[in-house]
Amino acid sequence: PECDAPGFFEDRVEGIEVGDDRGRYGGGDDGSSCGTLQYVRIEFAGAELSPDNELNGLTVAGCGSGTTLSYVQVHRGKDDGIEFFGGTANLDHAIISGPSDDGLDCDEGWRGEAQFIVVHQFPGIGDNAIECDNLGSDESAEPRTNPSISNITLVGAGEGRVAVLREGFRADIDNLVAVNFNAPPDLRSEELNLADEWPTNLSIENSYFYEVGDFPAETGEDDDDMGFDEAAAFTDPARNNDFETDPMLGDTSITAPNYIPGVALSGVAPAFGDTSASYAGAFENGGTNWAEGWAAFPEN
Repeated sequence: PECDAPGFFEDRVEGIEVGDDRGRYGGGDDGSSCGTLQYVRIEFAGAELSPDNELNGLTVAGCGSGTTLSYVQVHRGKDDGIEFFGGTANLDHAIISGPSDDGLDCDEGWRGEAQFIVVHQFPGIGDNAIECDNLGSDESAEPRTNPSISNITLVGAGEGRVAVLREGFRADIDNLVAVNFNAPPDLRSEELNLADEWPTNLSIENSYFYEVGDFPAETGEDDDDMGFDEAAAFTDPARNNDFETDPMLGDTSITAPNYIPGVALSGVAPAFGDTSASYAGAFENGGTNWAEGWAAFPEN
């Protein structure tokens, strides 16, 4: 929606040329609707128009909670898989497979809910499975990017990072499963004391990390979080995270994946969406494969 109320922020979606009104977004109605995408596949979409000016597979900008995004696959997009710019739109039962950059990206005040999400990075392409910011020019800008995320499976190819969370990003993330990455989650800030944010305003809990690399020692020029110790934060027993258990996903091939784990992965009951999904990951051990019959993984 365009911003037509005095005092409300308006911006432009990256990738849309100045002068094209389709790039405008903003407004103050958290309940607005941008329409419905349900049982939809978006394949081989997106493009880099110029440096730092890209079209994602799916961009959701300033959309409210009246928007329906359910059973959506974004496959082999040229930039990020799905990116939220502000708004309160919710997302459920989504697969982001083979993105050229980040999988799930969010910025500029997105406060929606996301449940039952898969990000599958393919060999030789892709960056972070999740990359989320608030606002680089003002990390405390309101409304803060502050989604609720549960039941998410992240599959790497031995490359890339599980997540980069930065620039004032806040979130409550539970029931995450991440396997086969080169680096674990990285929290970054140049303005805020992350020790004051974690775990009250930003947390990842009740989650499984298997073969995701080690937390690096960030000192000197490599210190991007003013001394925050991610290793201590994520392995704190109070966060209930597991770095030892192999989820034994059924198949992580790029043409016929099966993301159902071979072992039970206990989690916590989400506070939103399907509150009965008290297991980690987008699929339950022994449960229904909700991707069957509509998702596809073509190579070209």
